[in-house]
Amino acid sequence: MQVRAPLLALALVLGGSSFASGAVTHDTFRAKPVPTTVVNPSAQQLRTSVQQAATLASVHVVWSTSYGSHSYRNTADVSQMGGLVTIVSTVGKSKGTASAVVTPTMAYLKSDVFSLRNTFNFSAAGAAKYAGKWLSFTAKQPLYRTIASSSTFSSIISSMSLRAPFTTLKAEKIGTTSVIGVRGVAAGPADSSIGRGQTISIYLSSETGLPVRVLPLSKSASAWCLDFSSWGEPVVIAIPSGAISSSAIHESFRVAEATW
Repeated sequence: MQVRAPLLALALVLGGSSFASGAVTHDTFRAKPVPTTVVNPSAQQLRTSVQQAATLASVHVVWSTSYGSHSYRNTADVSQMGGLVTIVSTVGKSKGTASAVVTPTMAYLKSDVFSLRNTFNFSAAGAAKYAGKWLSFTAKQPLYRTIASSSTFSSIISSMSLRAPFTTLKAEKIGTTSVIGVRGVAAGPADSSIGRGQTISIYLSSETGLPVRVLPLSKSASAWCLDFSSWGEPVVIAIPSGAISSSAIHESFRVAEATW
C-alpha cells in the first residue's frame, strides 16, 4: 500500500451451410448468409494479457494520483493472499507516510499523524493517540476498502476490464520497455479504483505481453497513473501482532461510524 504473444491478427469466423444428400431436379438452393463475427484484435490481445497476468498471481504496483495541492503514491507488492502497501500522501509542502498489510478479510494500518488526519480522517486527538501503532479493520468496514482499493490482486485484475470501442495505439516505450497500447472504456466493478465509464489506455509489454501501465485519456483536474512490474514474483505476507481493533478506536474519527 502498485501475453506472451504478439499482436493477434484479425480473426474472422465464417460459417457455411450443408445440404442433405439427395437428387436435385430443377430447384435452385441458395445458402442463407451467415453472420460474420469479427474479433477485435485489441480486445483479444488485452483479454489474453489479463488472463496470463491472472495466472501469475502476484505483481508490484505503483498507483499515483494528484489533484490540486494533494498527491498520493501507493506502492504495493500484491498477491492472491494479500498485499504489502506503503502510502505517501502530500498536501502542499507537508507529507505523511503509512504502511498497510492487506488480506482478503482484514487490513492492518500503521501511520504517522499527518496521514491519519489527512488520508484516513482521524481527529487530531485520535491521530496523536494512535500514530505509529498497528490498527486493524475488517473487510466489512469502509476504511478497509480505502486501504485495499489498489492493493488486492482481484482489484488489480478487474481494473483492466474494458469494453468497446477499442483502439490499438501506436508502439512506443515506457522507460526502456517497448509497449503497445489498447484504449477502451473502463468496465470494472462499480467500486473499482478506476471509475467505470471513463476512457483509459492499457499498455502491454511488446516482449511479454503483460500489462505495464494504465492511464486515463482525459486530462482532468485529477490525474492518475497505475504502473505494473515484477509479475509472478513471491510476496510474503506477515500479519502484524498486537494490532488494535477498530472497535476500540471508532471515537477517534472526525465522522463517527461513517469512516472507521
